[in-house]
Amino acid sequence: MARLYDGLEALAEAEGGAAYRFCLLLTGRTRAAERAAFQGFLYLSGETGPLSAEEERRRLYALLFRTAEDVWYRRSSSPLRRAALEEELGAPVSDRLWRFLRRSLKRKAAFWLVRCAGFSEEDAAAVLRLRPRRLQGYLAAEAEPDALRGELLALSPAPAWEEQLGDNLLLRCQERNVPLENRLLRIRSAADRAVPYLALAVVLLCAAAVWYVTRL
Repeated sequence: MARLYDGLEALAEAEGGAAYRFCLLLTGRTRAAERAAFQGFLYLSGETGPLSAEEERRRLYALLFRTAEDVWYRRSSSPLRRAALEEELGAPVSDRLWRFLRRSLKRKAAFWLVRCAGFSEEDAAAVLRLRPRRLQGYLAAEAEPDALRGELLALSPAPAWEEQLGDNLLLRCQERNVPLENRLLRIRSAADRAVPYLALAVVLLCAAAVWYVTRL
């Protein structure tokens, strides 16, 4: 078994529920949120450290954003459905929360990091690789931030998932070659992100070919 990052289990205990809420906010699907949060911690398991508490949280949320973004790239053609989410949650979703769930990933993540997770604007901008002015614009544009914050914090993972997160991470690292899996997932992630650019290149190439033929 590869050596794990020393603070992994303690961080999973402290941040597991928050990591799930963050991923649920970004993915809009409970099972996807569980998988994304779990994978974010698995990515962190490869850190050689040591990291300060602040660096640890920044690194974790950067990885969580990456894994949730990967879900978006793979499922962007499958729109969120309010009824399906309410069925998964076992509770109604307010109009305010539903509107927010349909915002862009970085706008939602910026709100969570600052208003719910307690990051400074500077740290949140660094995690999301945003210009501070853009992040401030996202925050200022959101109406009723206190009410929205309350609704987001009320979202909770299944108790068994949260309670067993640390043990399941340790078990996965004992049974599988997690460093290799992480490398393969990063390759897949890069490929998924390249698809839109490749599609655009094909369209431009076809347009150029048509233009060239019409000029003959």
